[in-house]
Amino acid sequence: MPIVWLWRSMPLIEPPDPRRYEPKIAHQLLVQNQLASYRHLLASKSEIRSPEPSNANSSLIVPFTSVRLSKLDSQKYSYLPFKFMQLPQPGWWTMCPASGGYRDKYELKLSPAQDKNTHITFYCSGTPFVDDFPIYEILKKPPHLLSQEEQKSIELRIEPGRKAYTKLLNAKQVLCKEWTEGGVMYYQVEFNHNPDSTKPFIPALITFQAKPAQYKRYIQQIKACLQTIKWNDKVTIVP
Repeated sequence: MPIVWLWRSMPLIEPPDPRRYEPKIAHQLLVQNQLASYRHLLASKSEIRSPEPSNANSSLIVPFTSVRLSKLDSQKYSYLPFKFMQLPQPGWWTMCPASGGYRDKYELKLSPAQDKNTHITFYCSGTPFVDDFPIYEILKKPPHLLSQEEQKSIELRIEPGRKAYTKLLNAKQVLCKEWTEGGVMYYQVEFNHNPDSTKPFIPALITFQAKPAQYKRYIQQIKACLQTIKWNDKVTIVP
């Protein structure tokens, strides 16, 4: 058998992506190529499961079932960064997430009945920021509108109509962003999944998105619901 044929049949091992070690974008890179066997290592709640690979063990699959929720609490959703949050009444429906969960990653998405273009998503990759990422210093300052320099330092796009500012949300330091893209309006809150005083910073996001008419219909309800949050006072994701 020719040696050349044997060489070509062997799998190639690529070196690690050097960008992973660049401080400013290390937090943005998630593990992309997980073994298929990890696809079933998801959270225990069926609401956050994604479709399983076709060759997965059928005994490990829990079919996704949408349920209507009027609130989120730690008794059922212990992986979330808060103990309680009220949802718009008469309740929103859980949606199947776009990606699977593993380890400390979670994604919970909800929408009003019969309107899947409008939704709120609770997401965390479980991947920490590097220790010198500028968001630490930005959130230490009193609530303020981010300068262009601050926005550039955390790689936010600077465009007309985009807003970025910090605030206290029930005594927790958060970064708020508002923008419109592709005919969809967004309101996003970013914060440390763990208590503010802990390091490393585990970025978590609450994102509301909708087309303009629905955004105007729901945004005040969403902001009112965020005001009902009771944050966890302990570390629940250990790096």
